[in-house]
Amino acid sequence: MAAIKPTVLVEGDRSVIFTWTNVTNADTFAGEVDSQFLDFADRSFQVSGTFDSATVSIVGSNDRTTYAILHDGLGGNASMTAAGLKQIYESARYMRPLASGGAGSQSVTVILFCRRGPSGRGV
Repeated sequence: MAAIKPTVLVEGDRSVIFTWTNVTNADTFAGEVDSQFLDFADRSFQVSGTFDSATVSIVGSNDRTTYAILHDGLGGNASMTAAGLKQIYESARYMRPLASGGAGSQSVTVILFCRRGPSGRGV
């Protein structure tokens, strides 16, 4: 079992991309997106790969202990069971992906995109 940390790509002062690559059912997503990116209020996540019955969610916490599934722009859970792209509605001090379920051949990649608004502060 490996703890997969994201690669981080900072694009100027307006956006940052976190990518967790080829996470299997034996691995965990490591490394939260933390409070240094709180003013990147426009966020979306994309999941691709082999789900094999897994659910991939974006979870958030303000105390780094208790995590809850965040919501998409339509009020549903920010979770996917197949490849897709969703907006993330809430801001949390710490955010990270979470995979649950899945059989032996799960291998997913999660990309979390965070963008500052035009003023540089939020949307």
